[in-house]
Amino acid sequence: MAFNLFFSSLTIFFILASSIPSPSSADVPPANPISTGTACKDTLYPAFCRSVLPTNNNSANVYDYGRISVHKSLSSAHKFISLIDNYLHHSSFLTPSAIAALQDCRFLASLNLDFLLSSFQTVNTNSSVLPSIEADDVQTMLSAILTNVQTCLDGLRDTASAWSVKNGLSMPLANDTKLYSVSLALFTKGWVPKKNKVGNNKNQILFLFI
Repeated sequence: MAFNLFFSSLTIFFILASSIPSPSSADVPPANPISTGTACKDTLYPAFCRSVLPTNNNSANVYDYGRISVHKSLSSAHKFISLIDNYLHHSSFLTPSAIAALQDCRFLASLNLDFLLSSFQTVNTNSSVLPSIEADDVQTMLSAILTNVQTCLDGLRDTASAWSVKNGLSMPLANDTKLYSVSLALFTKGWVPKKNKVGNNKNQILFLFI
C-alpha cells in the first residue's frame, strides 16, 4: 500500500510538472492560433495529445484545444462508469473483494464525472485567464481526478491480482489517465494566471505527498 501511494504521488508529480509551460511555448498568448503539435508539446503525453485533438484546424487556440480535451474527458468518464456498471450487473462470477474494488471505482468515477462537469462548464464559458481562486478550484479538481483514477487502479491491482476483468479496466484507465493529464496541462496553459502556474502546482504536489 505504501508503494502504491508513493507511485500514485510520483505519477501526479510528473503530470503536474509537465503542466508548467516551457519558456518557448509560454511566449505564445493562449488566444493565438497554434498547431496541435505546439499545444501538445507541454503535456506529459504529446503523441497521445496529438491523437485526440484535431490536426486540421488552423484557427484553433489553447482554449479550443482545452475545451475539446475536457469534453473528451467527460465522455470517457461516462463510458468508464457504464463499463463498471456492466461488470457490477454481472457480478455473480466475481469475488467479494473484486466487487468491493469495482464499487470503490464506481464511487471515484462518479466524483470524477462531477469534477469534469464543473470543469467543462468553466472552460466552455471562458476564453481568457481566470481569477486565481477560480483557476485554483478547477486545477484542484482536475488533479483530484488523476489521483482518483490511480486509486481505482491500485485497488483493482491489490484485490484482484488473478481477476481477468481487471485487464478489461486497466487499459481504459490508462488511456483516461493520459486524457485527463492532457486536460490538466491545457487548462494550466490557457486559464491559469502565470503567477499561479509554478506556485500552485508546487502546493498541489506537496498536498499529494502528505
